[in-house]
Amino acid sequence: MNATSTVVIQSVTKQILVSEENEARYLGACSHECAAHERNRYVKKHNISDVEKARRLENFNALVNQ
Repeated sequence: MNATSTVVIQSVTKQILVSEENEARYLGACSHECAAHERNRYVKKHNISDVEKARRLENFNALVNQ
């Protein structure tokens, strides 16, 4: 994989993650680090439980491991 293909993949991944359709699925974040952050504003605003947050974080792992 070269630098250009890496940038394209990162761009496509960000577009997928930040679409309105996936906002709830990915906890309003564009990266796993942001979604998992203890002060994630989307999680706080929507009163998402730790169990539900962990379940949704699995979506990131599934996307990355495709």
